[in-house]
Amino acid sequence: MSTIIGTNSNDTLIGGVESDFIDGLAGDDSLYGDLGNNTLLGGLGNDTLEGGPDTDSLAGGDGDDSLEGGDGGNDTLLGEAGNDTLIGGDGGNQTLLGGAGNDSLIGGDYGSGSQSLLDGGTDNDTLIGGEGGSQTLDGGAGNDSLIGGDAQAFVGGGSGNDTLLGGDGDDFLNGKGGNDFLDGQDGADTLFGGGGNDTLDGQDGPDFLYGESGNDLLLGDDADDFLDGGIGDDTVNGQDGNDTLIGGDGIDSLDGESGDDSLNGGVGNDTLFGHEGNDTLYGLAGNDSLGGFRTDGGGITDAEFGDDFLDGGIGNDTIDAQSGNDILLGQDGLDLLLGGDGSDSIDGGNGSDTLDGDFGDDTLIGGIGADSLNDGEGNDSLNGGAGIDTLFGGLGNDFLDGGDASDRLDGGEDNDVINGGAGSDTMTGGSGSDTLTGGAGNDRFVFNSSTEGIDDITDFSNVSGNNDAFLVSAAGFGGGLTAGTPITAAQFHYGSLANDSSDRFIYDTSIGVLYFDVDGTGSTSQVELARLSNNLLITTSDIVVVA
Repeated sequence: MSTIIGTNSNDTLIGGVESDFIDGLAGDDSLYGDLGNNTLLGGLGNDTLEGGPDTDSLAGGDGDDSLEGGDGGNDTLLGEAGNDTLIGGDGGNQTLLGGAGNDSLIGGDYGSGSQSLLDGGTDNDTLIGGEGGSQTLDGGAGNDSLIGGDAQAFVGGGSGNDTLLGGDGDDFLNGKGGNDFLDGQDGADTLFGGGGNDTLDGQDGPDFLYGESGNDLLLGDDADDFLDGGIGDDTVNGQDGNDTLIGGDGIDSLDGESGDDSLNGGVGNDTLFGHEGNDTLYGLAGNDSLGGFRTDGGGITDAEFGDDFLDGGIGNDTIDAQSGNDILLGQDGLDLLLGGDGSDSIDGGNGSDTLDGDFGDDTLIGGIGADSLNDGEGNDSLNGGAGIDTLFGGLGNDFLDGGDASDRLDGGEDNDVINGGAGSDTMTGGSGSDTLTGGAGNDRFVFNSSTEGIDDITDFSNVSGNNDAFLVSAAGFGGGLTAGTPITAAQFHYGSLANDSSDRFIYDTSIGVLYFDVDGTGSTSQVELARLSNNLLITTSDIVVVA
């Protein structure tokens, strides 16, 4: 091995065909290793070091140095102090260490099977991985910019606020400490935000994104991605593809956007939007808001189609499915569940819940608790379950079942089937020809108008401990009825027609039909009000006038 020592001036030192040891000492030196396995030391000053085609070791020393390993061989480049530029060259295994200062490290073309390490060291560095082989980039301390190149890269940011770009291969990016920006770019990438408030963007390919700690923004972009916000208040957007989104701990916002997505809010009060596609949403712990749509900052609702599954989990949740044939589960807590368009299945679960089916042929189950079930248009099925419930069928031929306890049931318009179930229930058929069954308890059958339709009441009973009654509206019926009291003896008559002008309610025992006549034997014809069992012992106390 030859030894070549420079001076404290600006030297140009060139090695020979053998392995050389070259030390530039002080000054702005140019050192060329040429052939052989060379060791080049720049020393003090702003130096230029080039290693040659074999295995070389280059150390810039103090100053702003430029180091290039050359083509071929396994090279090690150390920038040391100063703002240095390190270029690994082509071929072989390359190690580039920036050291102190704001350094630029460029990998080169390593070839298949080779390995490279680029370490920025302290301060604010720029690392570019190059082509071929397996690449490891570590920014170290400082606010660094790291680019993985076109091969598989392992990219680590360090403690500063770093920018990490994965490149073309299947990359692993780890922001570590600081508020980092991670972009997987092409390939199937895995991104870890680490500590700090990070932004992770998977870009092309099926990616895995982990926000870890901090308030992070995760973007899946193209393909089918897995996104986990981790600890902190995170914003997680799946974007295109069939994505899996997990909020983790904290108050998170999850949006599946396009595709058939699965969203899991985790712990905390989360907001989940399925957006387009057939999505599955789980609120889990916390008071969550789940929806198959998204509302922009101007308050405009962007309703999206899709058959969604939305599970509120534990807590007081708000679930709005919007369009599609959806399944909504409130689970525990005081929940608000909105089905929207489509034929939805809505189950409130435990707690006093509010369920609204809206349009479509819906199935609503209140579950345990004092629930409110309301369905708009469609032929719907409403079951109050346990608790004192309120059920309203709305438009359509609906089926209402109060379940346990003393419930209030209103069929709304059209021809409904209403079962009070256990308890003393209050039941209103509404418009149309309805079928009402009170079940156990002292039930009340409400008539708001004499012209709403003819109802079948299957089990009216005022004997053997039962005390069912009719509630009729003075305002809706007219005929001189007085609110707040039962009808008088003069206003009731057994038979098929009124007997005098004071008769208002006529019960035909032979066929079990209850009529109303607004003027008795006057010119206005009686109307059929309800069909009961025949031969009932109806009395005036069974017909109570309300406002």
